[in-house]
Amino acid sequence: MLFSREYLPEWNSCDDIVGSVSNSFKDPRSDMYYKDAMAWFITRCDQEGDDDDDVYEDGEELLDVIIMDALDPQEAIPFADVLYNNVAFLRSFFYALSEDGVLVMQLGETAHQAYPAEELTDNLNRAKVIKSIESLGFVSMHIYDEEHCGFGGPWSFLVACKSNNCHDNWYKNPS
Repeated sequence: MLFSREYLPEWNSCDDIVGSVSNSFKDPRSDMYYKDAMAWFITRCDQEGDDDDDVYEDGEELLDVIIMDALDPQEAIPFADVLYNNVAFLRSFFYALSEDGVLVMQLGETAHQAYPAEELTDNLNRAKVIKSIESLGFVSMHIYDEEHCGFGGPWSFLVACKSNNCHDNWYKNPS
């Protein structure tokens, strides 16, 4: 984060958002944590909370949106397996979100339709994480491909909605 703030200012610029501050690090609407995300989520959120409150036991509010932009699931390194196959970590996202919460995950380069099933390729972690997220209780899941990210090919993203409100809003916008 500190490196990005100093050397990659275009990655955290909010100049194109009307009425916003100059960069995401200065936005009072967001909180930035510099911690081991896996440990933080599992420690705080790997259990169902009180349905009457939108707060953790320590008084902090539940999250409205979680954006996970970690390693690409296709990376052939041990940590990618740990990251995308840790059920406690993935489950903690569900419990960390507010009632209308949204989980967004990048899923790496889009698999070509002529490729074999993801479970038989280097997309195995991607297939596993989608199946795990699906089993957690999200009301709807949407996978979309984006070609304008500036990468070599299209990139896939998962949006998981915890409520029907999110699902309905997803389909309200024609884009």
